[in-house]
Amino acid sequence: MNVEAENQIMARYLGAIHQMLLRGKALKPGLSLIAGDRRTPDNPLQVAMAAKDSDEDIVHLGFERINGEYRFVELTLYAPRDGATHIISGCRLYIGAGNGRALVLPPIGQKGSFRAKANEIVHLRRVPSDRDQGIQRADERLQALLRSAGQTSNVS
Repeated sequence: MNVEAENQIMARYLGAIHQMLLRGKALKPGLSLIAGDRRTPDNPLQVAMAAKDSDEDIVHLGFERINGEYRFVELTLYAPRDGATHIISGCRLYIGAGNGRALVLPPIGQKGSFRAKANEIVHLRRVPSDRDQGIQRADERLQALLRSAGQTSNVS
């Protein structure tokens, strides 16, 4: 797979997840939605340093080359606050039964959930009670959005 094909895959995921998190609202200064290779042991803080330097909250989609495919494998939040950058990795998308905007759930055992506003990531105290079902709904919506984007793209 060439770099152009990988870039198109990332662009489709960015568009789909942007739609899920913000329902079409434009991003404003303060929040970035980016994609690239997954974090590596060589430099796990590269995106965190960029978040701190720019004072931007970042939703990072990590991809990895697996068996000849470029796959979305990691969702990480970076939130610079009070001189430190909080990194929440291992996140999952969640959609409630009402089928509204997606939330970002941290791994089990961590507190709360996160909502993307147009200009920042907001920590919510609540944890949805139907975590597994909401993650499944989000996965299904993401796949539907990707299929829709794939029909208008030259990359299969």
